[in-house]
Amino acid sequence: MISRAPMRISFGGGNTDLEPFRSEFGGTTFGVAIKKYAKASPTYDDNFSPLMAAIKDKMAYNGHLGMEVDAKPMSGLGASGAIAVACIGATMPGKLSRKQIASLAYDIERNDLGITGGFQDQVFAAYGGMLYIEFNAESDYEVIRMPRSDFVDELEKRLLLVYVGDRNQSGSGVLEDIIRRDERNVLFDIKELATEERMAVSHKDLNLFAALLNQSWELKKELSPFVSNRKIDFINENLMNNGAIGFKLLGAGGGGYSMVLCEDVDKVSSCARAMSLDIENVEFDWDGIIIST
Repeated sequence: MISRAPMRISFGGGNTDLEPFRSEFGGTTFGVAIKKYAKASPTYDDNFSPLMAAIKDKMAYNGHLGMEVDAKPMSGLGASGAIAVACIGATMPGKLSRKQIASLAYDIERNDLGITGGFQDQVFAAYGGMLYIEFNAESDYEVIRMPRSDFVDELEKRLLLVYVGDRNQSGSGVLEDIIRRDERNVLFDIKELATEERMAVSHKDLNLFAALLNQSWELKKELSPFVSNRKIDFINENLMNNGAIGFKLLGAGGGGYSMVLCEDVDKVSSCARAMSLDIENVEFDWDGIIIST
C-alpha cells in the first residue's frame, strides 16, 4: 500500500492563511497542486521524524510506516503538509474524507507540534487540482475548484520551477518574522490579489495573470526583509529580461523554488542555465491524495 499526496505552487494569497490574520479576517489562497509527491508506505525504509511520530500517536497507529519525498525540506512547495496528508492517509486508508485528512494534518502540525505555518498546503495535498480556498475565522474553509481548460493547460506549459538556492534562514523563522511584523494592510492586498488572479484565469487573460503574479511577489517582499535577498532579486531581474513575464518565490522566502511564468520558455531556460540554476517543468496534479494497494 502506498499513500501519495501532491505538493503545490501558490499563485497568491499566501500568508493570509496564517494565524492570527486568518482567525480575525479570514484568508484566501489560490494555487495548484503539482506532480511532486510525498509518499508513505509500510514497505518503505524507516525514516523517523517528529512529524511522523506525532501522526502515528494521533492516529493510534502501531505499524511500520516510512516515507519518500520528491523535494528537499524548505523548498517552498509545501512538503511538510504533503507528508502529513500522505502519512495520515496511510494510517486509515479509505476511512477519512479529504477534508478530515487535511484538517487532521493541520491540527497535528500546528497544534500538536507547534510548527509555524498556514493551512493551504494540507488542503492542496488532500484535494489536488487548481484551487481557490477561502478560510474563515472558525478554522474551516471552502474549496472552489477551477476547471481544467485549454487556457489552464497552456498556463501549465508556460510555468517553470527555478531553484534559487537553499534558504539562509529557516522557513519558520521567516514566517515568525512575518507574523511579528503583522503587516495587515499588505495582507489585505495579498488576499485581494488572489481573488483577482482567479478571475484572470477564469477570463483566460495571461498578461493580466502575469501582472498580478508580479504584484503578489512585490507585496510578499513587504512582509519581511528575509523574504528576498540580492541573489534572488538578481535572478528575478535577469529572467524577466530574458523571456519571463511573471516571477514569484514560493514558500516562506529566502530561498527554495521560484515559479516563473514564461513568454518564451526556451529563452528563460537558457538564461537560468547560464546562471547555473536548476530548472524543472511544471505538471499539475488533478487527483490529490491517492491510496493504492
